[in-house]
Amino acid sequence: MNKNNVLTLVIVFVLGLLIGGAATAFTMHLGRSAKPEEAQIEAAQPEGEAQDESTVTVAENGIGTSPETPEEPAQPEEPETPENPETPEEPEEPEKPKEPEEPETPEEPEEVPQYPAYMQEQRSVARTDQITEKNEKGNLIVDELPGNAIMIVALGDSMWDNFREEDGIAAQLSAFNDDFEIYNLAFGAATASRLENDSHDTDKKTLTTLVDICCKHEGNVVPESYSRNAIEKANFLRTNYYILAYGINDFFEGKPIWNPYFSPDKTCYSGALTYAIQELKKTYPSCRVVVVSPTYVNGNPKNNYGTVDDYKKAAAQVAAENDALYFDPVPALGMTTENANDFLVDGTHLNAEARAKYAEALGRFILTDWNR
Repeated sequence: MNKNNVLTLVIVFVLGLLIGGAATAFTMHLGRSAKPEEAQIEAAQPEGEAQDESTVTVAENGIGTSPETPEEPAQPEEPETPENPETPEEPEEPEKPKEPEEPETPEEPEEVPQYPAYMQEQRSVARTDQITEKNEKGNLIVDELPGNAIMIVALGDSMWDNFREEDGIAAQLSAFNDDFEIYNLAFGAATASRLENDSHDTDKKTLTTLVDICCKHEGNVVPESYSRNAIEKANFLRTNYYILAYGINDFFEGKPIWNPYFSPDKTCYSGALTYAIQELKKTYPSCRVVVVSPTYVNGNPKNNYGTVDDYKKAAAQVAAENDALYFDPVPALGMTTENANDFLVDGTHLNAEARAKYAEALGRFILTDWNR
């Protein structure tokens, strides 16, 4: 082979390489520009029309097909975050179980006082606070009470004890109304207040001693006395009214009227009255207590604590402070310090006419309260 032939082959080989490289470059250029055209074609297609599965690629040296580059899968849409999401309500705490209530303690039956041996034969009668039927004004109806009676127990001094016949205060008070049943527990020379060394067994019975017998059934009384017989017959559970008629002997014996440092001080007049009222009302809640003030004495003397009038004022005050009734017989008698001797037999005790007026006024006073 000559040099010309060799040169020709070299030139043809170089040209082939150049032509082949140019064709390859052209083909790659067409591949890059095909994608925008495909996008335009897809935009022109109606919605819902399926696109061809492949894209035609035109080469400078011929027509060829190349598989469509698969589209990247669409990213899943993130769920929309609700605006201002409501905070879920916290569950309510379950109610704590209620603690079981403690069972109510049944009330103990009321203890009925027992009478001492010398009072065991006393008849059994219902208590007034066990009788519920009342009139329109709220008072117990007399006809419904056992024995159809208004029972009255009188605690007092010789003004009630010295005259026990028909012209005595107790007898005339009983005669004033057929429904009155009177039990006279008065003792002559008795005081309301007691001595510091006074005991239940002394012959001289004070108001506080008798109240202890009535309420606590403690102590004893002088045998064969009128008051002993009355105590044996009376029924304190059934009594409607307790009369406390003291003061003259407290005045004569110079008993103090008040103790400003201690109450109730049973050694002074007002303290003894206070003790008696409170014990009676505590023991017998349905009863009424009547405090009767002392009458005047001749000459209206004065002791270390005042006159009889000062004892009267104390009695009125004690009654008011302890929800008791207060009865002053002096206005009903028309008695004054100047004419007191006209109503007295010995300068101290009332005469028959005065006792009658006293009993009538007291009877009206009790009936007025009963029917109030």
